[in-house]
Amino acid sequence: MTSLHRAEAAPRARPWALVGLGLFILALWLLLHPWRDFAQDGQIYALFAMARLYPASLGSDFFVRYGAQDHYTLFSPLYAAAIRLLGLDQASALLTALTQAAFFGACWRLARLLTTRDKALLGLGLLVVLPDCYGAEQAFAYTEPFLTPRQPAEVFVLAGIGFALTRRRAATSVCLLAAALLHPIIAGAGIVFWLLYQFAAPHPRVTAFVAITGTALCALLALLPHGPLPHFDRDWLFSLQSYMPFMFPSLWRPGDWSWSLPGLVTLAVGGWSSIQPALRRLCGAALVTAIAGLVLTLIGGDVMHVVLVTQMQMWRWLWLSGCLSVLLLPLILGDLWQHGMRGRALAALLVCLLVAQGIFAWWHLATTTPVVESHFAARIGQLRVLASNPLLSAGLLALLWLAALHAKDRDAVLLAALGATALAAVAPYGVFMWTREPHPPGATAAYAPWRNVIPRSAAVLWPDSPPQQAWFALHRASYWSLVQMAGSVFSRQEWQTGLRRQQAVLNLVPSLDGTDVDATLRNLPKLQPRAALTALCSIPDLQYFASWRDLGPTPYPVLMQIQPRLRGPAALRLYRCAHDTG
Repeated sequence: MTSLHRAEAAPRARPWALVGLGLFILALWLLLHPWRDFAQDGQIYALFAMARLYPASLGSDFFVRYGAQDHYTLFSPLYAAAIRLLGLDQASALLTALTQAAFFGACWRLARLLTTRDKALLGLGLLVVLPDCYGAEQAFAYTEPFLTPRQPAEVFVLAGIGFALTRRRAATSVCLLAAALLHPIIAGAGIVFWLLYQFAAPHPRVTAFVAITGTALCALLALLPHGPLPHFDRDWLFSLQSYMPFMFPSLWRPGDWSWSLPGLVTLAVGGWSSIQPALRRLCGAALVTAIAGLVLTLIGGDVMHVVLVTQMQMWRWLWLSGCLSVLLLPLILGDLWQHGMRGRALAALLVCLLVAQGIFAWWHLATTTPVVESHFAARIGQLRVLASNPLLSAGLLALLWLAALHAKDRDAVLLAALGATALAAVAPYGVFMWTREPHPPGATAAYAPWRNVIPRSAAVLWPDSPPQQAWFALHRASYWSLVQMAGSVFSRQEWQTGLRRQQAVLNLVPSLDGTDVDATLRNLPKLQPRAALTALCSIPDLQYFASWRDLGPTPYPVLMQIQPRLRGPAALRLYRCAHDTG
């Protein structure tokens, strides 16, 4: 592998010491990044894939039908093929593990082009333990413990950047094309980075002129009353800003900026202090890419309300600056140390900024109620709490790294033994979390009596949000849930359908005794069973709904299922409005 970094006179760790550090990092990954099955957007892309396997039923779900992000990716057919071969849970877990391994592999290759094995390994460890969120509300992260096309697209972008550093343009183009076919928004960061790194750095004035002129022309097109760039109407925009404020940087709170600001500062410092020209260009291109995404989003989306600009979500190019700033942090700090007192003072200030971010992240985690996934989590829960402190984990990694650099042969073997011990201690928890089955075949079979009576084209109002059991076990469309409103930015028709159904059922969801992601629903009063049944069946296009609460007799079998709110078995009932209101 071609290396771009200069030979360094600093001590280098012995192989066994690096093995120990690597095993310790692997243990931290198992501890801090367990597979979260179908959390957040993982359930959305699982639905898209399942809709390809069950088009007559799940294909009718309004979230799938009216145009969400599935129209812009080739990921769903590939995911569906894996599900057909392995099953839903196994395919999701395996592909998540493979994409995470590929992500860290691409990061390793990129770091090794610029620095030594020692610093590259420390950079990987920091990627595992430091905050990986970007944007607002922790909606997105560049390492995700659930399956979406974002992670494989990131892999191709990082691989493409590695090829760009070695001037292999054909390979770079192939990688960026593959990323664009999987996730255009993620790939956009890589494409803009490559253009800046390859063409803008040698010609900064021409690039600035082209960028300013292009932005001005697009703004003029957006100002035309019936031009090619339509705008959001007032109601649609207000709804998006209410439900998804993270899509509008002008609505971000100060705490939201804290996730991305340290990375931007790190890249700025790296662009100024780095000894290697390639690293200076890389930091500068990544920094400009992130800032350009934010500025274009603010101008075109937040100020001018252009539909296409908001849909492109160019602010999400921050993922690249966040990832690269952490990966290259050991190299940037090392270069600062060689700039005398001024550089060392700047390094100290940069570390202080990262410490402040770590304190904020630790406070944020401390105020969040932890979820105990299993008995393994109960046994090592305190260890997870300690490891989740980025200051503690990063500090421990730094100490182990320094020990590895200065370890003699016997000490190196001891470090390897300590790493193996740490890995063995958390391996049972990690294996359990990555091999469990949230949707076992038995759960799907239990819904067979309901599947036999519910038409494939019918949508079922589910008491819980997200309605995973409706999608993945019952194999029927969901009538409405807040999760399905996530596609509103991509389709006005989807937004209108979701809003109409929301207005019809929102106040009735608590009467089903289910769960919902919107905490405000918990304070809504419950109707009496008969009144709830009558109100639900007064909705013209609602035929079926499920309820944890007994709303009256039903001709369908009662199923004993795990209720998310109680985390235990409870009776789940099915009602059909056409017969149950008499």
